Amino acid sequence: MRSIKYAVKGSSLWLFVMVFCVIFTGAPRARGAELTGDNLAVFITGLSGGHQFQAYMDEAVGQLQEVLLANAYARERMIRFSESQDGELQWGKNVPARVDRLEPFMTRVAERTKSYENVFVFIAGHANGRDEEAKFHLGGEDVSYETLIRWIDGIPAERLILILAAPQGEVWIRSLSGPGRVLIVGNGFREFDFLPTLFLRLFPEIFRELSEAAEAEGIGSISLRDVFIETQTRVQEWYRVNGLHPTEVALIDADGDQRGETLMELQDGEDVPAVKSILFKIPGGSNHERSDKNR
Repeated sequence: MRSIKYAVKGSSLWLFVMVFCVIFTGAPRARGAELTGDNLAVFITGLSGGHQFQAYMDEAVGQLQEVLLANAYARERMIRFSESQDGELQWGKNVPARVDRLEPFMTRVAERTKSYENVFVFIAGHANGRDEEAKFHLGGEDVSYETLIRWIDGIPAERLILILAAPQGEVWIRSLSGPGRVLIVGNGFREFDFLPTLFLRLFPEIFRELSEAAEAEGIGSISLRDVFIETQTRVQEWYRVNGLHPTEVALIDADGDQRGETLMELQDGEDVPAVKSILFKIPGGSNHERSDKNR
């Protein structure tokens, strides 16, 4: 397996805030269940640098796909770009994570005349550099954050969810924050160029756990805010138990402030109405809603 190329170091939106929400329901439906909604899911996992990281990425994608399939995302509208694949560019398939495969796909998606109802993007991998000039490591030629962000920004979507397990997530929030978008980045620091491993492992796992628990309890829905808080609570607990200074500080942005909020800000009761009222509704899922006072 190819090693990574560089060493990896240790207001105006209020109306949108009040109405924007998407609910994720619990257990997967039967494969033949009717799907509604025009949804797209894109998974981009770069060079892993080793078998263990590759395993983490594969498991994360599998868990996320399981939840999305239960929420009106068709496998035929999912595509993954991965270093371990060597297939043709087809919907529902895994294809090589290379610029010559990503660019034509992203260009074609951007040319779509009708917006997708919901777009889910998951990106995980190593990168080296600073801000938009950072290079995300792929097979063959690397791709800059600036280019990746431009590709994601160009996807026509009524609602966009981005989950990023890569260095310098603050750059992505600053560049992609806006109406109709929820961005969760595993490492918000600009100073650290490393893959947020705990976030990569825990966020998809907790996403699935909470979905299944909600279904079992008859709640029928969860919010990404809940997933974010539980994930970061466990991440920070891991650092505490091991006597380490936390170097994974995730951010969630849903109000378009280009800043994002940390777990501490949410726990301290900072007025973040956009985050507090996120209840993601996926077409075909449950219409059950919960108010903030019942959380």
